[in-house]
Amino acid sequence: MAVCLFAACRKNLPGINDPANTISGNFSEVFDSYWKGMNNNYVFWDIDTTDWDRVYKQYKPRFAKLNLNDSTDVRKGYTYFKEISAGLVDPHYDLTFNDSWLRDSFSINPACQRKLVCPDYHPPISIFHFYDSVPRIILIQGR
Repeated sequence: MAVCLFAACRKNLPGINDPANTISGNFSEVFDSYWKGMNNNYVFWDIDTTDWDRVYKQYKPRFAKLNLNDSTDVRKGYTYFKEISAGLVDPHYDLTFNDSWLRDSFSINPACQRKLVCPDYHPPISIFHFYDSVPRIILIQGR
């Protein structure tokens, strides 16, 4: 029995890299925090085909050229994050920003973006349709 207990033991899991706990003074640090967090915590790397090392080599210099205090650069950074995450397979992945310059921008959700461009996609049916239109059609018009 003792052998079973010791065989079942394992080292503690590494701590999660929460980007919210990172102090970032420039876009290079923001990108590093994001990249490291995804590299260590994204659970779909075994099935995701994104070349994460290539992402680092390609986008690290781009982010290094951006200024956190320039609204145009902040929007460009948003676009870069959107490009980086476009192929991620996790349907729950959602990247949200708390920057005042991005208040009019949606959170980045690649699965939702792929769904929106599908030819058979339709927006969700309003719940009021079932309370208003359906009873009127069935009860009043007798269909």
